[in-house]
Amino acid sequence: MGIIFKKSIIVVLTGILMVSMVGCGKTDTVNGSSDDTKSTKVTNEVDENINLTGYPIAKEPITLTMTGRQGATKDWQNTIQLEQIKEQFGLDIQAEPYSNDSWKTQFTLMLSTNELTDIVVNSATSLAIINQYGAQGYFLPLNEYLEYMPNLKARFEEYPEWKAALTAPDGNIYSIAPFNMDPTREIPRIFLNQVWLDNVGMEEPTNLNELYEVLKAFKEKDANGNGDSDDEIPMAYDRNFYWYTDIPLLSAFGLQGYTRDYLLIEDNGTIASGNVTDNYKKFLKYMRKLYSEGLIDQEAYIQTRQEVESKANEDRVGLVGCPSAPYVVAKKDQTWDKNWTAIGGLTEKAGQQGVIPLKNKVTDSGVFIVNAETKHPIEIARLIDYLCTDEGILTGTHGFKGHSYELIEMEGVKVADLPLPEGYKSQGEYRQQRAVIQGAFMMMTGTVGYPEEAVLNMTDERLEKVIANPDSLNIELEYWRLLIERLRRKENLEYKQVVPNLVYKEKEEKRVATLKTDIMTYIDTAVAQFVTGEVDIDEGWDAYVTTLKQMGLDELIEIEQTAYDRMFK
Repeated sequence: MGIIFKKSIIVVLTGILMVSMVGCGKTDTVNGSSDDTKSTKVTNEVDENINLTGYPIAKEPITLTMTGRQGATKDWQNTIQLEQIKEQFGLDIQAEPYSNDSWKTQFTLMLSTNELTDIVVNSATSLAIINQYGAQGYFLPLNEYLEYMPNLKARFEEYPEWKAALTAPDGNIYSIAPFNMDPTREIPRIFLNQVWLDNVGMEEPTNLNELYEVLKAFKEKDANGNGDSDDEIPMAYDRNFYWYTDIPLLSAFGLQGYTRDYLLIEDNGTIASGNVTDNYKKFLKYMRKLYSEGLIDQEAYIQTRQEVESKANEDRVGLVGCPSAPYVVAKKDQTWDKNWTAIGGLTEKAGQQGVIPLKNKVTDSGVFIVNAETKHPIEIARLIDYLCTDEGILTGTHGFKGHSYELIEMEGVKVADLPLPEGYKSQGEYRQQRAVIQGAFMMMTGTVGYPEEAVLNMTDERLEKVIANPDSLNIELEYWRLLIERLRRKENLEYKQVVPNLVYKEKEEKRVATLKTDIMTYIDTAVAQFVTGEVDIDEGWDAYVTTLKQMGLDELIEIEQTAYDRMFK
């Protein structure tokens, strides 16, 4: 069934996706009339080729098409994941990803020309935008197929916050964004080069003053030991992943959040903008001090992540924040992580209690979407349901047991262990390039079959041995080993959940999208100017706050408060 778009609607649609897919939050939405809305015909008519229980799902193989943002996996079709989904479930998925740079344009074209594939994964599109298109009939309302997804239904009952976050204002569920059950993955990842720390004769910092002294020592001494005291970059920084570094530093100033630029904070049920607080001003001054003394990469606001990776690969970086691990940033094998230690719970001053912000359990970026016009909705629903089983959760992240991973016994817990075939630098590289399409089929992440479960259940004595010798487990451990230790012991640390993803009504959603796009863009620019010294913080602060107010910050916070109250009061 086709759809004729008015020229103005296509222009708006293109603008929406090009803004939304860079990961900066919700954007403007399409003000489509009833003529611009596709009709969604949900049918639960069961084809004779479908097995409603057991596997294969399709008695005779069927072909499904799939696309999405390429992400870390280069060759989607050549993955064990797709091979075994065809072999075991009878679902022959033909996958054609698009590059990270071209994806937003391609997704726009598929929507505007009605050429959407059966499945879209790694959509890199906010739930708000997905819900908007879903309401217009582009995406399948998955809730209409819950009768074929008993495992997903059970997970929703166990974790009602997951269902609440995925439910659109019209009551439907148009996508599955992954739900995180693993507490270690909620903790921000920021790492300090332990070898450098040892070389300059200093201990791990616990507060911002100590961190400053460490970074200063990295700058002034030959921290990497190569004979050149001028090639060290104390703190890596770039405009794509800077917020992984900012989050722990903001937390030290009492601002717990997990967003790029627009920082939402909550105090006893009251929502506020962290970006106009005195503590945010102090954060900016601290960053300005680091930058002015050359402790932050001077190319921070103009360089790409690839340039950061190149510098890390040359062992020129002393501190880095990232979503994964130091070896991933440096493009090394996983033994590189032995040179690093995770830090967290930094305080503004000595003697204070550290706070570690825990990010939202639901990622605000629709990952798995189904075309409303697919001819195989029940088959896809059954695949989703499998991916919500304990085994399916491992399949989403590791592939298939016996093909890309095995279960090994560790401290009484079975843990997934990946091989390291010839030609791959690490188990992580093998997982991303051969075992799975990174993120594509990940409905949930958790402790089931994960090394975190074993570590979290170890005795203190055994844990000390593991931390001292992570190689004994033959698994990737370094990037979260200290975080787990802290999580278990909670030594003078508080763990605080940040403001969850909020669900808006349609009119609220449209207004939030408009306001937030402009506000976030302005904050992003202003912060770079403050930190680099282009604008003096004290002299420019009042104008900065006034501009945000004029752009509608108070109205935005009022809408956020209304949505929060509706969900939690």
